[in-house]
Amino acid sequence: MKLISNMVGMTNLAVLAEGLRVGEKAGLDKKLLLELLTDTGARSFQMDVRGPWLAAEDFNARFGLDLALKDVHLGLEMASSWGLNMKAMETALAYYKEASAAGHGKEDCNAVYKIIGK
Repeated sequence: MKLISNMVGMTNLAVLAEGLRVGEKAGLDKKLLLELLTDTGARSFQMDVRGPWLAAEDFNARFGLDLALKDVHLGLEMASSWGLNMKAMETALAYYKEASAAGHGKEDCNAVYKIIGK
């Protein structure tokens, strides 16, 4: 259950980070974008909790990026052993690997934002 929860949550966080990057390119303020998304289908636990930290560029470790990477990796190994191909979660895993390799492993998992769209 924990691995499934973390795979879904961390993939959701990566998608949120992508959305914030798109919003930035559209000229939207991150705080305003998050406020507007609150009443849409984009709303999620990650948006409610980590969205404000992302808007404030607060990457202080609460749940470390390397821990997120480990759990997504283990969860995908589990899914693969059952013959499942989880493409969205594989993409999220690649983001977390890239962020860790870029030196963000000890920061909060929301630091995945730093490498998205770069």
